[in-house]
Amino acid sequence: MYKKEGKAAPKEMDSTVFYNRGVLIAALHVEAIRNALKAKPDGKITGEDTKKGFEKISNFTLGGLVPPLKVTPTDHEGGGLVQIWQVKDGKFVKVTDWYARTRTWWPSTSKRPPRIGDRGPGALPAPHAHADAQ
Repeated sequence: MYKKEGKAAPKEMDSTVFYNRGVLIAALHVEAIRNALKAKPDGKITGEDTKKGFEKISNFTLGGLVPPLKVTPTDHEGGGLVQIWQVKDGKFVKVTDWYARTRTWWPSTSKRPPRIGDRGPGALPAPHAHADAQ
C-alpha cells in the first residue's frame, strides 16, 4: 500500500501487530462497503447490505499482509489460514507458509468454540500450574 504511493511504511509497523490489525480491519470494512455499493450503485446501502458485502470478500490479501481471505455466509473467519513465526535474535522469522488449521476440535453442533470452564464433550481442560513454576 505504501510502496504503491512511493512512501515508506510507518515505523509502528515494525514493532506491533496492533497497528497491522487496525489497518486490516479498516481495509476489510472499506472492501465490504465497496462490495455493497457495487450491488446498490445508488449508494443507499443498509447494514444488511454491508454484511452481504463482507460475505463477498474473496482472495483479499491486503498486499500480502494477510493470507488470501474469503468470507462467506457460513464462514466469517476468513478461511482459517495460519502462519507460524518465531523471534530469533530479536527479529521475527517466518517458520511456515500459510496453511489451513484444523477445526476438528470444534464440535460441528457448537455455536462457539469451547472455553475453559465448559463441561461436557469438547470442553477445554482447566489450566494447571507448571511443575517448575513456583
